[in-house]
Amino acid sequence: MKQTTLSILCVAALSALATGAQASHQNFKDDVNAAIDAGLAFARANNYFTTDIAANGLALLTLLEKESLPAGYNGLSAADKTLAQNAACILIDSGSYGDRGGFYSYYDGQAMMALSVYLATGGPDNPVAPAGYNCAGRSARQTIDKVVDRTLTAQSPEAPAPNGRGGYWDYQGPGYDSSTTQLTLAGMSAAKGFYSGMGESADKNRIPLITAALDKTSLAYSLNGEQNVGAQFDTCGAGCFGHGYQSYYGAGNNSSQQTASGTWGQLVGTGKNLNDPSIQGISVGCGMRIATPPIFVRTVGRRLISITCGLPPRPTTSFKIQGWCRPRGISIQVTWARYRLSRGGKRTGIPTRMRVRHRVAPVQRVTTREPPTAGTTTTPTG
Repeated sequence: MKQTTLSILCVAALSALATGAQASHQNFKDDVNAAIDAGLAFARANNYFTTDIAANGLALLTLLEKESLPAGYNGLSAADKTLAQNAACILIDSGSYGDRGGFYSYYDGQAMMALSVYLATGGPDNPVAPAGYNCAGRSARQTIDKVVDRTLTAQSPEAPAPNGRGGYWDYQGPGYDSSTTQLTLAGMSAAKGFYSGMGESADKNRIPLITAALDKTSLAYSLNGEQNVGAQFDTCGAGCFGHGYQSYYGAGNNSSQQTASGTWGQLVGTGKNLNDPSIQGISVGCGMRIATPPIFVRTVGRRLISITCGLPPRPTTSFKIQGWCRPRGISIQVTWARYRLSRGGKRTGIPTRMRVRHRVAPVQRVTTREPPTAGTTTTPTG
């Protein structure tokens, strides 16, 4: 009888908790929706859709996504469709956005996001202009193309590395800045979704270019998570990592917002999901590289898992590689073996197998023989 009574009490308690959780969840949804509606009412009253207010893309994106997706443009009222077209025209015609002379992360990121969703959900390519703007013959798609192209050019060109800028953006070009990179990669991701759903533009295919840029950013974030000491995120153990405002910020400078951006920034990479070790906060990043070719060695903790090599500029017999590790103190020795032969019987320098030995010992330089070829990836043994 006691056991039955306890069972009934447990079920009742769990039911009460479930009911309370559902009510709390609904209350949270209601509060969020009310806040969005209040923000949009303020935006309408203060001409956020018809004048350049330095956040027109974000205002348009909020208008398009205020209902359950995929409402978008086609789900708006007639009055709001006019406002959406007005805002899209500003993103096309304003010197702050599409007609700006060069890249600017905050403006270009929101322009790509908003125009991509606007077109993908039914917005006309040549929108109606508000007073003071002229979008006759102007194209929202062509604006996305233009902004994507200059954003690709503005990405830091170096190979991603701990405390480096490779894969990041700054305000108006290459840099180490996560706060600007987060908005830029959001715009690039939206543009990739637009091209995937609506087709590539006639002049060139941009999806592969965007994918490569996002993969580079994803790798950069995976290499720049910092374990905090004496600040936020320092209570969850040795495998707890966060991100700071700049990629080179060290332990103690992580923030909740940049950690959220760093986590999502890794998820935009090809094949990435929440189970990726660097997203889970596991130390990933023992590696090596030289300027050309880039060479990366990846670890999970102290377990070596893969090595990826780029294309050398010309055949060489040996070269030295700058090494870095996290956790520090892993020595890596790479030996190449079993080369293919060309038709003339000469060794091509392309390894079909390689052996990697590693041990726990401080090291900063690693010597290898016979560089690999582009795209060679293998799981080391030894």
